[in-house]
Amino acid sequence: MAIQYYTQSTIWGWLVQQVLDPPHELLLLARQLDWEAMSMALRPYYHKLGRYAKPVRLMVGLHILKHRYDLSDAAVVAGLHENLYWMIFCGIDLGAVLEQGKPGMPFRFVDPSTLTKWRKRLGPEGTHILEGVIQQQLVREKMVNGRCMATDTTAQEKHIAYPTDSALLDKGRRQLIQLLGAAKAAGVAIAQGLRSFTHTARRVVREATKLGKDQLERIATANRQLSAMAQHVLRRVPRVAAQLAGKLGALRRQGQAQAAVAVQRLREQLRQTASLVQRIIHQNAARFQGRHVPGKVLSLHEAHVVTICKGKRTKPTEYGCKVSVSIDRHGFVITHTEYACNIADAETLPDALAGWRTGFGQPPPELAGDRGFHHAEADQARLGTAAVARLSIPRKGKTRHPEAHTAWFKRLQRFRSHIEPVLSHLKADHRMDRCRSRGFAGDQLNVSWAALAWNTKKWGRLLHQRFLAAQSSHRRGA
Repeated sequence: MAIQYYTQSTIWGWLVQQVLDPPHELLLLARQLDWEAMSMALRPYYHKLGRYAKPVRLMVGLHILKHRYDLSDAAVVAGLHENLYWMIFCGIDLGAVLEQGKPGMPFRFVDPSTLTKWRKRLGPEGTHILEGVIQQQLVREKMVNGRCMATDTTAQEKHIAYPTDSALLDKGRRQLIQLLGAAKAAGVAIAQGLRSFTHTARRVVREATKLGKDQLERIATANRQLSAMAQHVLRRVPRVAAQLAGKLGALRRQGQAQAAVAVQRLREQLRQTASLVQRIIHQNAARFQGRHVPGKVLSLHEAHVVTICKGKRTKPTEYGCKVSVSIDRHGFVITHTEYACNIADAETLPDALAGWRTGFGQPPPELAGDRGFHHAEADQARLGTAAVARLSIPRKGKTRHPEAHTAWFKRLQRFRSHIEPVLSHLKADHRMDRCRSRGFAGDQLNVSWAALAWNTKKWGRLLHQRFLAAQSSHRRGA
């Protein structure tokens, strides 16, 4: 699709804006944001030919509103048709809508599925470019301060069921049966004797989930039975995969490209699912033998999910990805990094400092973190903290930091506590509590849009306060 640029507003759109509240945050933010710079930055993600795509301002505005008000794609599209402030923020000219609309037919600005396709088009890389455009504008207008940096890590949970070996074995077997059925429908001959274990597995899982004094023994017995069922299905996979490879070659020789792509996708899904089920069988057997298996499979459709323990009393274990977030002294999110592993907090400092240099052009003079970021002086060059003049990170253990009594160390530790409510707002208000997007790229996108929603909300509130202050000063002068 080709990129679409903006046209001049009509007189009808101007008249509608006259009835709106001028100091509204969205109106002030719509006039302040550099939409043209965003469109130019995202030009590489659009084709030069083809029909016009939805305007960049419309798509960016919808995603900011979605994460600002914690809405789904369908809900934010429905709200766009009802809220005049949202229409102005997204750059919709109501006069053009009135001219193009047909009597008796409602006008649709965008379809909810368009938001999903647009996110896939940009990906994490395009979203980071968009973040950089907004961040550079914040730096130019001196809304952010690069002197003090506070950093912390948190866990972004994935939208998956609680991982148990019984459920994973049963679900893996069912997915293999479905893929083998799809291969049979594609023309592959399945050997005789393949059992689906549909009713038997359902009874075994039901017995394992019952409460009672012998529950552990019943779980062990059920897992052994489910493993045997999954192994029975797995033994059919290599032959079916080989037949799919032969069929793929035949389709390519016949010039049936579309059918070949479908067979290739089916073969890849079968191979990946079989590999995951084999790992689940292995980790289940190791658990009952008392052996630890690193990198356990916690979900079949989100294989990158890891276990993260943050020491919370109410939620000791979380399943998702780890996120490093850094803020400035005004509470704006300057940089963030996502990790598909339970990385140590101190190991996230190089990425955090690199993101800070990208935004401000230099490392922060002052950095504050909790004791999880403590590291030896020998590691300062490797982690990048040697360039920081004042490093306020308490030591682990009972030995206090040699400068813990100084005023600047205590001031930075008080400033460090400001990042905790920021993380709480990102999770509770801006959809970072649970990621519903697919894959690790979905985790990165969700954090990026949550940070954009938080930064633009703070920016809008500051603009609102300045507008009211200017009005009050004007009245006093008059």
